[in-house]
Amino acid sequence: MLKEPISITCQNPTCNYFMTESGKKIRRNGHNSAGTQQYHCLHCKAYFAETKHTPLYRSHLSRSQVEFLAKSSVEKNSIRGVSRLTDISCGTISRYYRLFGHHASLLNKIHTSNIPPGECELDEIWSFINKKNKNVIRGDSPDYGDCWTYCAIKRLSGFLISFACGKRIQETCKTMFEKLFNAMNLPFPENKIFFSTDGNIQYEEIIKELYAETCMAYGRIIKEKKKTVS
Repeated sequence: MLKEPISITCQNPTCNYFMTESGKKIRRNGHNSAGTQQYHCLHCKAYFAETKHTPLYRSHLSRSQVEFLAKSSVEKNSIRGVSRLTDISCGTISRYYRLFGHHASLLNKIHTSNIPPGECELDEIWSFINKKNKNVIRGDSPDYGDCWTYCAIKRLSGFLISFACGKRIQETCKTMFEKLFNAMNLPFPENKIFFSTDGNIQYEEIIKELYAETCMAYGRIIKEKKKTVS
C-alpha cells in the first residue's frame, strides 16, 4: 500500500528548505496531545506540527470554530455580530482576524511570484475610510476620506497579481506597479505583456517607465454611458 504523499514543507525559518517543496525530506512523527500530526525535517532535524504558521497553531478554539471565523472574516458581518453568534469575545475574534490576514499574506507572497507575462487588466476600486471626502473636516486623520485600490488582474483567469490602497495619486499607482513588476517574469518581444486600462492616464506614464515598448502592448478601454429612451 502506497503511503500518502507529504504535502507540508519545513516550517523552520533557519532551514535551507524552509517552505521549499523541491528537494525536501520530511517524515511523519506521530501526533501531539491535541491530536495534531507532527513532522520531522531530516535536513535541519526540527520537529513541528502541521498547524505551524497557521491560525490553528496552539489555538484554544476548536477547528470548526476557527473555520467559522475564517468564513465570517470575508463576509460583511460585524465583529460584535459574530461574537453574539459564536459566544466568542470580540478581542479573540479580532486576534484571529489578524492571524487570517497574516496567513493570507504569506500565501499570497508564495503564489504571486514567477508569473508568466500575458493579458493584464488594470483598474481602481473606490471606497472610503471612516467617512467620505465631503465629510472630512480639519483635524481628521489624513487617511480619512476616499480610498482607492489599484489592481492588476490576469484577464483570462481573474488572478489578482498585485494591488495597492491609498489616495488616487501617482504614488499609489506606482506602488501597485512595483509589486506587479516583482511578481511577474520579465516580458520579451516574443513573449509580451498586454495591458488594458480605463481612461486613467496614470497607468500609461508608469508603463512607459517600467517596460520597453517592444516588450509590451497597451490599450485603453473608454466606457461611455448612454441614456436609453423608453
